[in-house]
Amino acid sequence: SLFYEGLIASQLPTFHNLRRLEVSSKMSCATVTALVYLLSTLPNLESIVIAQGFSQFNQVSDFGRQKVTECLLLHLKAVEVREFNGTKEELNVINFFLKESLVLQTMDIVFSSTFPQSWKDFSTLPQEWMNSPAIPQEWKDYSAWPQIMKGEFRQWLLKIMKDHLVQQILMFPKGSTDCAINFSS
Repeated sequence: SLFYEGLIASQLPTFHNLRRLEVSSKMSCATVTALVYLLSTLPNLESIVIAQGFSQFNQVSDFGRQKVTECLLLHLKAVEVREFNGTKEELNVINFFLKESLVLQTMDIVFSSTFPQSWKDFSTLPQEWMNSPAIPQEWKDYSAWPQIMKGEFRQWLLKIMKDHLVQQILMFPKGSTDCAINFSS
């Protein structure tokens, strides 16, 4: 694996012929940092797939503050993020690719089949979701959630959560005016 914490870009050769990259392990803070370094060695990359989604981060990555690489400016046309759970780190990575990729044509986001895997305890939902006028006041009492988090309400809440994430992502600034953002489950 190319992802070792502490690996620096100067230790990697330039991969001029690599057009497609699939990251097949879960992204962690260390692998997100390594990915930024790796991107700087892939000047002709056209497509990247993050296949296994993201693990829970114990620290905040500075992914969005990295320098923009040549592949993002001139060549990256497709990004796919699978196993998406809507975490802050996932949103930062998606925002980075959308904002910095000047020729991006498609951003495909596939929700995790266990969405929201990172929120098994729904009391950790972002506060703005719980402040939604669409949520009845009695449902905002977290102590009652074990009883109401079954069946129809749970499905309704998952739809609300997905819709909120879709709207948030659609509002991200885009470096490419031709980029289509696609969502699937």
